[in-house]
Amino acid sequence: MKYVVIGGAGAMGRITVKDLVETTLPNDQIVIADYDLQKADKLAKSYSDARVSAAFVDVKDVPGASRSLAGSFVIINAVQYQMNLNVMKIALGANAHYIDLGGLFHVTRKQIELDPEFKKAGKLAILGMGAAP
Repeated sequence: MKYVVIGGAGAMGRITVKDLVETTLPNDQIVIADYDLQKADKLAKSYSDARVSAAFVDVKDVPGASRSLAGSFVIINAVQYQMNLNVMKIALGANAHYIDLGGLFHVTRKQIELDPEFKKAGKLAILGMGAAP
């Protein structure tokens, strides 16, 4: 399976990546997807693990990010909550499951509106997994 952590080079993303490195299977892939590719690449190389790689992702470019992340099993959103809708749309475009760490009430209400699209795609979206992975 291919696990993608968007914002993977940030504070919460790094913790999520560490957990995935420690708990996923030997054939799984872990992608540290971030706007700061240099930082993501440095983190990926620090694991000395062929399963871990880095990728540039701009969450403001939903179509481009969706194309680059196609084939992912799940997209884990570790960016600031203001981008939750974009990252959810990226997951839909990539035909992947979606998890985020949470957001504010008004954003969550907008996210819930995407439920029919996730159901139609046969994908799961988990909102507000928690403040810490």
